[in-house]
Amino acid sequence: MSASAEVQILKWLESFKFSNNFESWMGDLPNSLKLIPVNSLAIPGSHDSMSSGISGTSGISPDSSLIVKALGKILGPFVKPLVYKWCVTQSRTAEEQLQLGIRYFDLRIAVHKPTGIFQFVHGMYAEEITQPFNSIKNFLLSNQQEVVILDIQHFYKFGTQHHKLLQNLLHDHFGNMLCPLPECGDVSKISLSWMTSRKYQVILIYRGPIGGDDVRLWPSRLWPTPWPQTTSIQSMVSFLSHGLAKRSSHVGYVTQCVLTPTPSFVVRHPLSNLLDKCAAPCNYAIISWLNQQHPGQKGVNVVITDFFDFDPVKFPFVKTIVLLNYKLIQEESVQQSWGTTRNKQMHQLQIAPGPLGAVPQVSHSPEVQVELKNLVHP
Repeated sequence: MSASAEVQILKWLESFKFSNNFESWMGDLPNSLKLIPVNSLAIPGSHDSMSSGISGTSGISPDSSLIVKALGKILGPFVKPLVYKWCVTQSRTAEEQLQLGIRYFDLRIAVHKPTGIFQFVHGMYAEEITQPFNSIKNFLLSNQQEVVILDIQHFYKFGTQHHKLLQNLLHDHFGNMLCPLPECGDVSKISLSWMTSRKYQVILIYRGPIGGDDVRLWPSRLWPTPWPQTTSIQSMVSFLSHGLAKRSSHVGYVTQCVLTPTPSFVVRHPLSNLLDKCAAPCNYAIISWLNQQHPGQKGVNVVITDFFDFDPVKFPFVKTIVLLNYKLIQEESVQQSWGTTRNKQMHQLQIAPGPLGAVPQVSHSPEVQVELKNLVHP
């Protein structure tokens, strides 16, 4: 590896070890990591990303359980404070999340009756979709080497016309920022470097009906997001580990580090909330598991959690996920993660590809070797 590449890696490792500024972390990656497929990078995301827009007076939304809807009709405003404490999963706005390094947004949208307005939801109505999308677009315009994955997971009270209207709105809003579908549906053919060179900054996953000729909306199958659906940390970790062991190298993958309270769980803890009973215990327990993970083949890609920034000292979520990418350098396994694009990218890095499946022999200076060792074994 060239001396300039060594210097870049060393500077980056040093800066991120002591920094909490991840506003431009993708653009600041060493060039070698920008060439890796986006589905082989470790990317921090948030679960129910827009729930910070929910207030204690928000209306009960159509995605809430039948029990909650029934209680809402009977008890009216008295049920809202209880539901609110279990619906909010994030404390940061979209703009703040981007500034803190989040690059994947888990979105759920409902048609608000009777206004017909599109609003984000999670048990209760959050804000109308325009302002958060404006914040995301403005951030990307100011940070042109950053990429965001918008995953619209659920649609409520939608008909065919609502889907057409929302899709037109998304196309009009993000325009040429939208990354087209990868060739043959193989996500491993797309890297940050490839996207940046073409000024693509948004991967838009649309888990609903898509018109046959729309090449800028990615179907659900290209980015699986298995849901643990449990209140048990042990069951969640087991579920996540088994999922990673089976994941394909040709699509993206979301690892959901979340606990999901059932209605009966909420009833047993009426004076508590999601942060205290689910998110905090989950996050404190999962951080050691995350540190043991790696990106790339059979490794993590997008990782999401609730209240990702609630304790930056004991739970440095974004930093932990971003720094996992340097295991690709430390383990000298970049080649194994690249799939069909590896020969071209090896040439760009001036690394001889070697036989299929072989690990490229990249030699680092003693300084970089020490930093990489400390990163993986702090």
